Amino acid sequence: MMVRHEQFDPHAELYKVLGNAKRIAIIRLLQKGEMAVDDIAKNSGISKSNVSQHLMHLRYARVVKTRKEGTSVYYRIANEDIHKLCGVIDKMVSSQ
Repeated sequence: MMVRHEQFDPHAELYKVLGNAKRIAIIRLLQKGEMAVDDIAKNSGISKSNVSQHLMHLRYARVVKTRKEGTSVYYRIANEDIHKLCGVIDKMVSSQ
């Protein structure tokens, strides 16, 4: 059976999105609950404009979802699988 690498393009894109330390920090914050960009920036030490760029990538990859309230946009983890994935990665990293 031949495996074509093109079929893994969506997988590679998701790995690439998740393979960034700042995005991981943002995901970790959002695991605690929904947050606005200002709060993410304040709690991560990442500039607001940089947080917005990273959130754009995370949203495109469907890792986070948004909710608008007035002029504020709130971000949250898109689904429970992201929480599970973080747990699996934690176990892998801690066992090395």
